Amino acid sequence: MNKNKVSGLLIAVMLLLMLLPMLRIDSYVKATPQRRVVFEWVNQTAKKFRVKTSYIECYFEGEQGGSLIEIKHYAVPNVDFVDDVKMAATGPDIGWTSSRWGIDISNVTVSYREIEEDLLEVNVTALNNNIKFEHIFYFTDSDVILVWYRATLLADINLTSIGAEFVPATIATSGAQVVCTDYFGNLITHTLNGSMLYIVFGNSSEGTLPLKENWMAVYNPDINAFAGIIWLDPEMFITDKSTVGVWDGAVWSVASLVSRWFEDPKGKVFPKGTTFENYLLIVVGSGSYDRIRALGELVRNINSYYQRVKISTLLEQISSLQSAYSSLQSDYNSLQTQYNTLQTEYNSLKAEFDEYKAQYTVTQAQLQQTQTTSIVIGIVIGLIIGFALGWFIKKKK
Repeated sequence: MNKNKVSGLLIAVMLLLMLLPMLRIDSYVKATPQRRVVFEWVNQTAKKFRVKTSYIECYFEGEQGGSLIEIKHYAVPNVDFVDDVKMAATGPDIGWTSSRWGIDISNVTVSYREIEEDLLEVNVTALNNNIKFEHIFYFTDSDVILVWYRATLLADINLTSIGAEFVPATIATSGAQVVCTDYFGNLITHTLNGSMLYIVFGNSSEGTLPLKENWMAVYNPDINAFAGIIWLDPEMFITDKSTVGVWDGAVWSVASLVSRWFEDPKGKVFPKGTTFENYLLIVVGSGSYDRIRALGELVRNINSYYQRVKISTLLEQISSLQSAYSSLQSDYNSLQTQYNTLQTEYNSLKAEFDEYKAQYTVTQAQLQQTQTTSIVIGIVIGLIIGFALGWFIKKKK
């Protein structure tokens, strides 16, 4: 579940630095003259907010866990590209629990920070049924959004599935095409017709093979626009026990990805603190799905390179640090033992010293008594000497 967390973070950062600057088109109108990536509250009490770039405008319904999103592209007016970005889990104890439905607004928090001038991070956290759902969005001045899905269990929970969903809205009408590639790299195209069926694209546990490539898109030929996703680390979710497909709804489709990590249909108990996560890029714009497929290819190449070169180097550095720490810990333990031995010896010597000190220390009263005794003895001796001397003198006479 978390085996590629480090690589995912590194890849995410590299994508932000390498991918997004390539996507700027100067002919688009800027969001503001001062800044190109802007966060603004629509209603802070209701936790509604908006993010603008030079290319897109995203409106979030915060009271629904920030999962209800309206994304509009300036190049395609009056089109809502995305309706929903959420996580959902199922299990005998929790039923169907998501980051959107059945959430009290008091359990939703929204925070944001400007990492750089044109890099904005928005974190929407929602608590629901002992699961903490987090959607961390990264915006740059482009029409690409990086989303970090993360779900943390706040108690031991029996899960049968948990995963992430991406829901195109207006463009996913009847006649629109859902496109991806099969296990052999062949293009799969499904034309939406409102059948209200779930079409499986990749699920080896149900008889089909996983997808060959790391992207999925919805293309609407009537308006020549697309919305799609690129999974940065698909192996985290697209496994032998995963489902990748589309719900062909009456007016929209759900490009969904729901993972199952266990064979038992009754579920599996995951301990408190378990975290499930994934990263993906949301890409919207005018034109066909060719652009998102090209970006997916670039992401795969970057992922492969950093897995082979950078990640192995990083792991070597971590191993070296762990070895150095182990050695330092051993040295520390040795010094601690020596210190404890010296402390014991010191305490023993101090006890002996205190005993001798108590035995041979002269108090003020003892000193005064000795002085008085000495004076008396001196007087007596003086009297005796004086008496003897007087007697001797008297005898001589």
